[in-house]
Amino acid sequence: MAERNLSRQGISRRLALLLPLESAQGSIRQQIMRGDELCSARIGSESALNEAKAERDRWTDFNIELMTQLLSGNEYADQYRKFHTSISHPSWTLAENIRLFRAVVAEQNNQLKSDLERLRLIPEATALRAPNASGANTVQNVFNGPVGNVTQNSTRLPADG
Repeated sequence: MAERNLSRQGISRRLALLLPLESAQGSIRQQIMRGDELCSARIGSESALNEAKAERDRWTDFNIELMTQLLSGNEYADQYRKFHTSISHPSWTLAENIRLFRAVVAEQNNQLKSDLERLRLIPEATALRAPNASGANTVQNVFNGPVGNVTQNSTRLPADG
């Protein structure tokens, strides 16, 4: 509702990158590598699978927080919340549960790769600021003496009398 009101007023809420592009790309690449490691982890028992799932949940939490800190809106972070729910069934074999685990990690890793590719399309927040936000082309007056019949930037004081 609020977003609709913004668009009616001619104000658009544009997603912005809160960190420099290179830094954001590096952070996402690290998470992709971590996802690759999770996907290829050796899992040979139910306890190893449970440890891997716990690691995946921490990775997912990190991805959510990362996207929250990288971008001005929650659209990207919200994409990762769905990965906290995974389907399993008590009658599934260990191999089937491992296959599902790897599929969920691979899907999330693919989402990270997609976000990495689209990141360069999102303007950095500094690029969205007003032209004078940096202080360029502004006039600054310095008052070195009393204001009266004296030029404002003069260092000479008026003569008594």
